[in-house]
Amino acid sequence: MASKDPAFLFYSKDWIEGTAELSPSEKGVYIDLLCYQHQKSDLPSDLHRLCRLVRLSYDEFLVIWNVISDKFFIDGERMFNIKLSEVMSERSLKGKKNKIIGIFASLLRKSDLSKKDYSEVRSSFKADDFMQIDSERLTERLTEWYELRLKSIANANANEDANENENNINIEFDVFWNLYNKKVGDKKKCSDKWNKLKDDDRQKIIDTLPAFISKIKDKQFQPFPETYLNQNRWNDDITTVQTVKKMVM
Repeated sequence: MASKDPAFLFYSKDWIEGTAELSPSEKGVYIDLLCYQHQKSDLPSDLHRLCRLVRLSYDEFLVIWNVISDKFFIDGERMFNIKLSEVMSERSLKGKKNKIIGIFASLLRKSDLSKKDYSEVRSSFKADDFMQIDSERLTERLTEWYELRLKSIANANANEDANENENNINIEFDVFWNLYNKKVGDKKKCSDKWNKLKDDDRQKIIDTLPAFISKIKDKQFQPFPETYLNQNRWNDDITTVQTVKKMVM
């Protein structure tokens, strides 16, 4: 259970100006009632109960109450000083926000994040998003959010790495294009096919291509580059590659 706020802001200037016409006894009762409101959130509107709170007889209290009653707002069976309620609410919200920020800072300290991930987590965190959560559940809910955020960032990083690896062709298409030395057909389709190959296949093509081409006696019978790739000709037994009499398209 959250501990009771032990204090509230006391604005001395407001107090002096607001109580300038009150007697010391009236000021004493007034400040006592404010303190009780702070501890209990509000006050009973029953005057007999109020006089017992400030330890005065009903008649003594009634004389003072007739002077200070305009300092309080009555709402059914309860009443409160509006200014103090606003101060208490503001302080409570500020305290809760500080607690949220403190929990988040603690989670960050316990994590070994890269500068990039740290920045992303910090930028996505908004304390106001957690203000409606019960104070008792703040740590639990913030931890859940934090772990989910880290998983999301990790997945995004993994996708970035995968995309980068996909774009990191170990051997560029032009190396094959120039080595094959038969620049005919649809170069774009040929390039797309090349980029979809595995790194090992691209390497094998470059390693075996000179021998493959050398076995073809008549260049007009050399397959188009796209045909070579579509038919996986790099897997041919080089010793059996023979000149064909018909161009394979």
